[in-house]
Amino acid sequence: MRRVRHVDPTGAAGAVGLAGLFAAWYVAAAFASPDIVPYPHVVLDRVRVWFFAAPELSAYGLDSSGLAANLLYTSRNVLLAVGIGTCVGTVLGLTSARHASSGRSSTRSCREPHRFPFSSWRRSSRCSASGASAACFS
Repeated sequence: MRRVRHVDPTGAAGAVGLAGLFAAWYVAAAFASPDIVPYPHVVLDRVRVWFFAAPELSAYGLDSSGLAANLLYTSRNVLLAVGIGTCVGTVLGLTSARHASSGRSSTRSCREPHRFPFSSWRRSSRCSASGASAACFS
């Protein structure tokens, strides 16, 4: 049996990939307008200067509090959306599982023919208990 070699992305391969990304960025910046693709060192310097205080961002309708406060605001909104989605998904999953246990399932089992996963179907009287056939679904 052949062993699959695991490559650690934080090791040398990750460093080479990151260096390649920056090299490609420098090449793209050399051939494009600085307004479209700025050089990486310009972007990193701008992030360093604007991280805590950036009155220049008020022209974009953002608060003059800097990138850190806006990053915190965006992160809070993402976490709130993930929490709401998790709660809604859990309730819907538990509700569908309860619905499936009542014998009126609208989801597929492994023995059913390929059908749309959320389409509702009913077993006809021609179905046998041993397995499903195409005639079982209406």
